Amino acid sequence: MRKFRVIVICISAALIIVSLFFINYMDLLSKSNLGVLSGIVSMSLIIISMYLSNKHEEKKGNKKEVS
Repeated sequence: MRKFRVIVICISAALIIVSLFFINYMDLLSKSNLGVLSGIVSMSLIIISMYLSNKHEEKKGNKKEVS
């Protein structure tokens, strides 16, 4: 399951990089940028959740070995 999360993190990071090319930098708060910015926010939240999930699984695995 950990490999799957790492793959999701990589895909999300790639989508953030691609979406940076679609931003209209002349008017950042325009309606045309709303979809791109929400995509960047959602991919960032996915990256954070996958990272924290990996950390939690790692911590849980260490507790089983100690017990």
